[in-house]
Amino acid sequence: MIAILRHAFAVAALCALPCAAFAQTWADALKKGDYETAAALLQPLAIQALLPLTPADPEPVRQLALMYAQGLGVPVDPVMACGLAQVSGRAIQPGAINSVSDIAAYEARVKAGDDFFHRYCDPLSEYDRANADRIGCFSFGMPDETLTLGSDAIRVDRAGIRLVSDTSIRFEAPVNCPQLIARVRALTIEPPADAAPGVKARYFIDVLAWSAGQSSDDAKALRYVLGWQLYELRGKKLELVTLQDLEASDTWPAPRLPDDFDSRFTIEMIRSGHVHWRMEGAPPKRGWVMLPEKQQ
Repeated sequence: MIAILRHAFAVAALCALPCAAFAQTWADALKKGDYETAAALLQPLAIQALLPLTPADPEPVRQLALMYAQGLGVPVDPVMACGLAQVSGRAIQPGAINSVSDIAAYEARVKAGDDFFHRYCDPLSEYDRANADRIGCFSFGMPDETLTLGSDAIRVDRAGIRLVSDTSIRFEAPVNCPQLIARVRALTIEPPADAAPGVKARYFIDVLAWSAGQSSDDAKALRYVLGWQLYELRGKKLELVTLQDLEASDTWPAPRLPDDFDSRFTIEMIRSGHVHWRMEGAPPKRGWVMLPEKQQ
């Protein structure tokens, strides 16, 4: 019964949108009740609305906000719903203003956008509203969890990645505002069996995230780049030690990581304590994470 009611809600919400929306693939998925497919198709449209490429249609973003509010094909996420409501409001365009009725129609659209925003943002706490305001950074996929790294606890959520012992709320990572987080993990690199005396394990936070930008072939299309960010725990601070672009795609990344990613990516310590990483591909990519100067 709950599933039926949710489906009825989504279709009712969709019927309130312009008829042109029904011609879109995401709308067809919604009509079929295939919410996971609809969400995957709507997410890149929301990203496009975040970027100043071309005028964006607010309705797909609003529909995605409804889905996050209701948990249709995605987890229930009121912060995401609020953030998307803000994005949909910014995407409202005045269009051609040739008459008083055109002005009235535009003002009605703006009012509807404001009402939608207040419906989903007003109930949030100040902390959650602040996170919703930063929806352009790691919009999708950011986990909400605590990781163990050595003897330290690392908090991961929309406020960033930081030590639990650090009571200040500030953005620590990831950098460059990626739009889709593929994975965040705690990574301990142990010394090899033949390590030099005094060489110890090193502790990292490993972030894989997609950033969207304008395609070089089509000004209206997006191109997605998978970046790798590696942060090392040094003392009581996370420091960015490498930032690399690993993959690129002209379509929304689904799945978030290529199936063969982990079989092509390696990271290991050599006997001196330096860490070597390698990404197989055409061409392969490789690099080093050197020891901090005081440890060399």
